[in-house]
Amino acid sequence: MGSYPDTGKPVTVTTGQVMVTKYDYLSLSTATLLDRVDSSAWYGRRLLPAGTKLIPAVSSGQQIYCDQTMAYGAACLADSKSVGSFDLAYTVNVYGFLVNKDSIPPAPYRVADQSIRDGFKYELLYQGIDHGVVRIAYREYTDSIARPAFAQDLTYTLENGAPTHIKFRDVSMTIQRADNSVIDYIVDSGF
Repeated sequence: MGSYPDTGKPVTVTTGQVMVTKYDYLSLSTATLLDRVDSSAWYGRRLLPAGTKLIPAVSSGQQIYCDQTMAYGAACLADSKSVGSFDLAYTVNVYGFLVNKDSIPPAPYRVADQSIRDGFKYELLYQGIDHGVVRIAYREYTDSIARPAFAQDLTYTLENGAPTHIKFRDVSMTIQRADNSVIDYIVDSGF
């Protein structure tokens, strides 16, 4: 949950960057296996193919990532050396506890935020200037946050040599200077 930028402060962004945003959605840092983890590498667990997404958990103060089912027999992996490869594996027992700690051959992974349903995100993106007309894209994301649910292209004619005040919905800002590479502006009120 948050917004950008702070109101009343000068901001500079380049073409393609977010000028103003407000968002409120759930996200989860998932680990994606870059290589498979063979089931023979440890006791009682099944094969985890490359591309498997694992959800975060903490066990005894250590960051681990587990099979999304978290059911009996699910695998949980840990990177005990913090080098970008899992080297320890656990199994979830019938009571939900981690058991059967084993060393495994290094299994590389990457961590990335994955958005979860039930949220929103609004943003204005700078798209450059054409003959004194500033182009700004509005994008509205809802639910899965994966792609815009609504989009609109906006244009505003700049005042010659003077700051230009523009407004879209509740967003109010003053453009100080703009060219095809950057825009300098101050947000008076956000979404």
